[in-house]
Amino acid sequence: MVACGKKPRGVTAAHEQVFLNMRLRKLQRDLNGTRQREGANKYHTAALVVVFVIVFGAGFGVHYSEEGDDFIFVVKLWQIVMIGALICLALVISNMLRHSNFGLMLSWMIIYWPLATIVLSVLISEHKDVFSTWPKWLLIVFIILEAVTLITFISIFYLYPMFISSALFRTRVGAGWFWGLNASLPYFTIRYYGQFGFLGERKTCQYEGEIDSSTTLPNGRGLWRDDAYNGEILNGNWRDGKPVAPFLSRQYGTGDTFAGVAIAYFKATDDNFTEIRFHPNNQ
Repeated sequence: MVACGKKPRGVTAAHEQVFLNMRLRKLQRDLNGTRQREGANKYHTAALVVVFVIVFGAGFGVHYSEEGDDFIFVVKLWQIVMIGALICLALVISNMLRHSNFGLMLSWMIIYWPLATIVLSVLISEHKDVFSTWPKWLLIVFIILEAVTLITFISIFYLYPMFISSALFRTRVGAGWFWGLNASLPYFTIRYYGQFGFLGERKTCQYEGEIDSSTTLPNGRGLWRDDAYNGEILNGNWRDGKPVAPFLSRQYGTGDTFAGVAIAYFKATDDNFTEIRFHPNNQ
Protein backbone atom coordinates (compact mmCIF):
# COMPACT_ATOMS: atom_id res chain seq x y z
CA MET A 1 0.00 0.00 0.00
CA VAL A 2 1.24 3.48 -0.83
CA ALA A 3 2.01 5.76 2.13
CA CYS A 4 -0.47 8.52 2.90
CA GLY A 5 0.10 11.57 0.72
CA LYS A 6 2.26 9.74 -1.83
CA LYS A 7 1.05 9.22 -5.38
CA PRO A 8 0.81 5.63 -6.59
CA ARG A 9 3.12 4.69 -9.43
CA GLY A 10 1.99 6.07 -12.79
CA VAL A 11 -0.41 8.61 -11.26
CA THR A 12 0.36 12.24 -12.04
CA ALA A 13 -0.90 15.46 -10.49
CA ALA A 14 -3.16 15.88 -13.55
CA HIS A 15 -4.73 12.46 -12.95
CA GLU A 16 -5.44 13.33 -9.32
CA GLN A 17 -6.84 16.76 -10.15
CA VAL A 18 -9.22 15.54 -12.85
CA PHE A 19 -10.34 12.54 -10.80
CA LEU A 20 -11.02 14.70 -7.74
CA ASN A 21 -12.94 17.26 -9.81
CA MET A 22 -15.21 14.54 -11.16
CA ARG A 23 -15.44 12.85 -7.75
CA LEU A 24 -16.73 16.09 -6.25
CA ARG A 25 -19.33 16.32 -9.03
CA LYS A 26 -20.39 12.77 -8.21
CA LEU A 27 -20.62 13.59 -4.51
CA GLN A 28 -22.71 16.67 -5.23
CA ARG A 29 -25.17 14.55 -7.21
CA ASP A 30 -25.32 11.94 -4.44
CA LEU A 31 -26.04 14.48 -1.72
CA ASN A 32 -28.09 17.11 -3.53
CA GLY A 33 -29.32 15.50 -6.72
CA THR A 34 -32.94 14.91 -7.71
CA ARG A 35 -34.50 12.02 -5.83
CA GLN A 36 -37.96 10.57 -5.48
CA ARG A 37 -38.99 10.87 -1.83
CA GLU A 38 -42.75 10.57 -2.26
CA GLY A 39 -42.59 6.85 -1.55
CA ALA A 40 -40.58 7.50 1.60
CA ASN A 41 -43.28 9.88 2.83
CA LYS A 42 -45.82 7.06 2.60
CA TYR A 43 -43.61 4.94 4.88
CA HIS A 44 -43.29 7.87 7.32
CA THR A 45 -47.08 8.24 7.46
CA ALA A 46 -47.62 4.52 7.90
CA ALA A 47 -45.08 4.41 10.72
CA LEU A 48 -46.78 7.28 12.53
CA VAL A 49 -50.19 5.69 12.12
CA VAL A 50 -48.81 2.52 13.71
CA VAL A 51 -47.58 4.57 16.67
CA PHE A 52 -50.98 6.23 17.09
CA VAL A 53 -52.87 2.93 16.85
CA ILE A 54 -50.63 1.32 19.46
CA VAL A 55 -50.89 4.25 21.84
CA PHE A 56 -54.61 4.93 21.31
CA GLY A 57 -55.44 1.26 21.62
CA ALA A 58 -53.45 1.10 24.82
CA GLY A 59 -55.71 3.74 26.33
CA PHE A 60 -58.61 1.26 26.18
CA GLY A 61 -56.51 -1.78 26.94
CA VAL A 62 -57.05 -2.16 30.68
CA HIS A 63 -57.97 -5.71 31.54
CA TYR A 64 -57.60 -7.58 34.81
CA SER A 65 -57.83 -11.32 35.31
CA GLU A 66 -59.84 -12.94 38.09
CA GLU A 67 -56.81 -12.88 40.36
CA GLY A 68 -56.43 -9.19 39.65
CA ASP A 69 -52.71 -9.30 38.98
CA ASP A 70 -52.61 -9.43 35.18
CA PHE A 71 -53.15 -6.32 33.04
CA ILE A 72 -52.63 -4.76 29.69
CA PHE A 73 -50.82 -1.40 29.85
CA VAL A 74 -52.59 1.90 30.35
CA VAL A 75 -52.12 5.21 28.55
CA LYS A 76 -53.72 8.36 29.91
CA LEU A 77 -55.81 10.71 27.81
CA TRP A 78 -53.32 13.60 27.99
CA GLN A 79 -50.58 11.24 26.79
CA ILE A 80 -52.68 10.23 23.79
CA VAL A 81 -53.32 13.89 22.97
CA MET A 82 -49.62 14.77 23.33
CA ILE A 83 -48.48 11.87 21.14
CA GLY A 84 -51.16 12.69 18.56
CA ALA A 85 -49.90 16.29 18.44
CA LEU A 86 -46.31 15.09 18.03
CA ILE A 87 -47.40 12.80 15.21
CA CYS A 88 -49.09 15.72 13.40
CA LEU A 89 -45.99 17.86 13.92
CA ALA A 90 -43.75 15.08 12.58
CA LEU A 91 -45.94 14.74 9.49
CA VAL A 92 -45.84 18.48 8.83
CA ILE A 93 -42.05 18.69 9.27
CA SER A 94 -41.30 15.61 7.17
CA ASN A 95 -43.59 16.89 4.40
CA MET A 96 -42.05 20.38 4.42
CA LEU A 97 -38.51 18.97 4.24
CA ARG A 98 -39.23 16.04 1.92
CA HIS A 99 -36.92 17.47 -0.78
CA SER A 100 -34.17 18.32 1.70
CA ASN A 101 -31.41 16.21 3.19
CA PHE A 102 -32.69 17.27 6.59
CA GLY A 103 -35.87 15.35 5.84
CA LEU A 104 -33.91 12.09 5.80
CA MET A 105 -32.28 12.87 9.13
CA LEU A 106 -35.51 13.99 10.80
CA SER A 107 -37.41 10.94 9.54
CA TRP A 108 -35.12 8.84 11.75
CA MET A 109 -34.94 11.26 14.66
CA ILE A 110 -38.65 12.09 14.99
CA ILE A 111 -40.32 9.05 13.42
CA TYR A 112 -38.43 5.75 13.33
CA TRP A 113 -36.36 5.90 16.53
CA PRO A 114 -39.31 7.17 18.62
CA LEU A 115 -41.50 4.47 17.06
CA ALA A 116 -38.99 1.76 17.94
CA THR A 117 -38.65 3.14 21.47
CA ILE A 118 -42.41 3.23 22.08
CA VAL A 119 -42.95 -0.28 20.75
CA LEU A 120 -40.05 -1.65 22.78
CA SER A 121 -41.28 0.09 25.93
CA VAL A 122 -44.69 -1.51 25.43
CA LEU A 123 -43.18 -4.96 24.99
CA ILE A 124 -40.95 -4.83 28.08
CA SER A 125 -43.17 -2.80 30.43
CA GLU A 126 -44.19 -4.38 33.73
CA HIS A 127 -46.34 -1.45 34.85
CA LYS A 128 -49.69 -0.06 33.88
CA ASP A 129 -48.51 3.45 33.10
CA VAL A 130 -46.03 2.71 30.34
CA PHE A 131 -44.78 6.20 29.58
CA SER A 132 -44.13 7.24 33.17
CA THR A 133 -42.03 4.17 33.96
CA TRP A 134 -39.56 3.91 31.10
CA PRO A 135 -36.36 2.15 32.18
CA LYS A 136 -33.28 4.36 32.25
CA TRP A 137 -31.36 2.13 29.86
CA LEU A 138 -34.06 2.55 27.21
CA LEU A 139 -33.87 6.33 27.45
CA ILE A 140 -30.07 6.16 27.25
CA VAL A 141 -30.23 3.97 24.15
CA PHE A 142 -32.73 6.35 22.57
CA ILE A 143 -30.51 9.37 23.26
CA ILE A 144 -27.45 7.55 21.88
CA LEU A 145 -29.33 6.61 18.69
CA GLU A 146 -30.46 10.22 18.23
CA ALA A 147 -26.89 11.48 18.75
CA VAL A 148 -25.40 8.89 16.38
CA THR A 149 -27.98 9.80 13.73
CA LEU A 150 -27.14 13.49 14.03
CA ILE A 151 -23.37 12.89 13.97
CA THR A 152 -23.67 10.54 10.97
CA PHE A 153 -25.75 13.10 9.08
CA ILE A 154 -23.29 15.92 9.78
CA SER A 155 -20.32 13.70 8.84
CA ILE A 156 -21.76 12.47 5.53
CA PHE A 157 -23.37 15.69 4.33
CA TYR A 158 -20.91 18.26 5.65
CA LEU A 159 -17.62 17.04 7.15
CA TYR A 160 -16.73 14.46 4.48
CA PRO A 161 -17.41 16.82 1.51
CA MET A 162 -15.46 19.60 3.26
CA PHE A 163 -12.57 17.23 3.91
CA ILE A 164 -12.08 15.89 0.38
CA SER A 165 -12.46 19.37 -1.14
CA SER A 166 -9.98 20.99 1.25
CA ALA A 167 -6.41 22.03 0.51
CA LEU A 168 -5.29 19.73 3.33
CA PHE A 169 -6.69 16.70 1.51
CA ARG A 170 -5.09 17.71 -1.80
CA THR A 171 -1.64 18.37 -0.32
CA ARG A 172 -1.33 15.94 2.60
CA VAL A 173 -3.57 12.98 1.73
CA GLY A 174 -4.14 13.00 -2.01
CA ALA A 175 -6.79 11.40 -4.17
CA GLY A 176 -4.21 8.94 -5.48
CA TRP A 177 -3.66 7.36 -2.08
CA PHE A 178 -7.21 7.75 -0.72
CA TRP A 179 -8.95 6.03 -3.65
CA GLY A 180 -6.02 3.83 -4.68
CA LEU A 181 -5.70 5.32 -8.15
CA ASN A 182 -3.97 3.40 -10.89
CA ALA A 183 -3.43 5.27 -14.16
CA SER A 184 -2.75 3.60 -17.48
CA LEU A 185 -3.00 3.99 -21.23
CA PRO A 186 -4.80 4.33 -23.58
CA TYR A 187 -5.99 7.87 -23.19
CA PHE A 188 -6.60 9.15 -19.66
CA THR A 189 -7.60 5.89 -17.95
CA ILE A 190 -7.86 5.63 -14.14
CA ARG A 191 -8.86 2.70 -11.97
CA TYR A 192 -9.95 3.39 -8.39
CA TYR A 193 -11.60 1.95 -5.30
CA GLY A 194 -15.19 2.52 -4.24
CA GLN A 195 -17.22 5.09 -2.39
CA PHE A 196 -15.10 5.79 0.70
CA GLY A 197 -11.51 5.17 -0.24
CA PHE A 198 -10.27 1.60 0.01
CA LEU A 199 -13.77 0.17 0.40
CA GLY A 200 -15.63 -1.45 -2.46
CA GLU A 201 -14.68 -2.94 -5.78
CA ARG A 202 -12.44 -1.37 -8.38
CA LYS A 203 -14.04 0.92 -10.95
CA THR A 204 -12.70 2.52 -14.12
CA CYS A 205 -13.01 6.06 -15.44
CA GLN A 206 -11.53 7.40 -18.67
CA TYR A 207 -11.13 10.68 -20.52
CA GLU A 208 -10.77 10.76 -24.27
CA GLY A 209 -10.29 14.07 -26.01
CA GLU A 210 -8.19 17.20 -26.24
CA ILE A 211 -5.49 17.80 -23.64
CA ASP A 212 -3.46 20.92 -22.89
CA SER A 213 0.15 20.08 -23.74
CA SER A 214 1.58 22.33 -21.01
CA THR A 215 -0.58 21.17 -18.07
CA THR A 216 -1.60 17.71 -19.41
CA LEU A 217 -5.13 18.53 -18.24
CA PRO A 218 -8.26 17.98 -20.35
CA ASN A 219 -8.86 21.18 -22.28
CA GLY A 220 -11.26 21.44 -25.23
CA ARG A 221 -13.71 18.83 -26.50
CA GLY A 222 -13.69 15.53 -24.67
CA LEU A 223 -15.60 12.48 -23.46
CA TRP A 224 -15.54 11.22 -19.87
CA ARG A 225 -16.72 7.73 -18.86
CA ASP A 226 -17.10 6.36 -15.33
CA ASP A 227 -18.57 2.87 -14.88
CA ALA A 228 -19.52 3.28 -11.20
CA TYR A 229 -23.27 3.25 -10.50
CA ASN A 230 -23.19 6.93 -9.61
CA GLY A 231 -20.60 7.75 -12.28
CA GLU A 232 -21.38 9.69 -15.42
CA ILE A 233 -20.78 9.69 -19.15
CA LEU A 234 -20.08 13.31 -20.05
CA ASN A 235 -19.48 14.67 -23.55
CA GLY A 236 -18.69 18.33 -24.06
CA ASN A 237 -16.24 21.13 -23.35
CA TRP A 238 -13.45 21.03 -20.79
CA ARG A 239 -11.28 23.75 -19.31
CA ASP A 240 -8.30 23.10 -17.00
CA GLY A 241 -9.53 19.63 -16.06
CA LYS A 242 -13.16 20.57 -15.41
CA PRO A 243 -16.23 20.21 -17.63
CA VAL A 244 -17.71 23.56 -18.65
CA ALA A 245 -20.90 24.32 -20.55
CA PRO A 246 -22.01 23.31 -23.05
CA PHE A 247 -21.95 19.59 -22.25
CA LEU A 248 -24.34 16.65 -22.04
CA SER A 249 -24.11 14.08 -19.25
CA ARG A 250 -25.88 10.84 -18.36
CA GLN A 251 -25.55 9.05 -15.02
CA TYR A 252 -24.27 5.53 -15.57
CA GLY A 253 -26.47 3.61 -13.12
CA THR A 254 -29.77 5.49 -13.20
CA GLY A 255 -29.74 6.81 -16.77
CA ASP A 256 -30.63 10.31 -15.54
CA THR A 257 -29.61 12.86 -18.17
CA PHE A 258 -28.70 16.49 -17.61
CA ALA A 259 -26.99 19.22 -19.61
CA GLY A 260 -24.79 22.24 -19.04
CA VAL A 261 -25.98 25.13 -21.17
CA ALA A 262 -23.97 28.27 -21.91
CA ILE A 263 -26.12 31.36 -21.34
CA ALA A 264 -25.11 34.81 -22.53
CA TYR A 265 -25.83 37.74 -20.23
CA PHE A 266 -25.09 41.46 -20.25
CA LYS A 267 -24.40 43.76 -17.36
CA ALA A 268 -24.40 47.56 -17.40
CA THR A 269 -22.15 49.02 -14.71
CA ASP A 270 -22.45 52.74 -15.47
CA ASP A 271 -26.18 53.25 -14.82
CA ASN A 272 -27.09 55.52 -11.93
CA PHE A 273 -30.41 53.70 -11.27
CA THR A 274 -32.13 56.94 -10.24
CA GLU A 275 -35.29 56.39 -12.26
CA ILE A 276 -37.37 53.58 -13.75
CA ARG A 277 -37.78 53.40 -17.53
CA PHE A 278 -40.11 51.25 -19.60
CA HIS A 279 -37.37 50.50 -22.17
CA PRO A 280 -33.76 49.48 -21.36
CA ASN A 281 -31.51 52.53 -21.36
CA ASN A 282 -27.83 53.00 -20.68
CA GLN A 283 -27.95 56.68 -19.78
